[in-house]
Amino acid sequence: MKKSLTPLILLLILAVSCSKNNPGNTPPPVIPDKYMTTTVGSTWNYETTDNAASTTSSYILTSTNRDSTINAKSYHVYLNSGTNGSEYYNISAGDYYRYQTLPGELGGSREEILYLKDNVGFNTSW
Repeated sequence: MKKSLTPLILLLILAVSCSKNNPGNTPPPVIPDKYMTTTVGSTWNYETTDNAASTTSSYILTSTNRDSTINAKSYHVYLNSGTNGSEYYNISAGDYYRYQTLPGELGGSREEILYLKDNVGFNTSW
């Protein structure tokens, strides 16, 4: 009787102690979506329309390898092909900022403008 129970107990212990790691059941890591990337060389094509003059103009915004600190925030620098000037954008915890100089008609001051919040619900005021 001892001989017949020993292999059964060893088999039971072996079956319980072995487990299979199944990576197929592990969900992939969540990578946050961003509406703007800082990858060097990334481009966006834009076209603006002046309804008063009935004209359109196109330009390309290109991500550079430069950053700048403004108001204690790190702004990534992009090159605007239409003006050959730099544009400054910051993404902080779902808030998208642009630092720009306003036109002379609006006072010409430099402003930090919050233009997008990607971490709020649909139809939420901000």
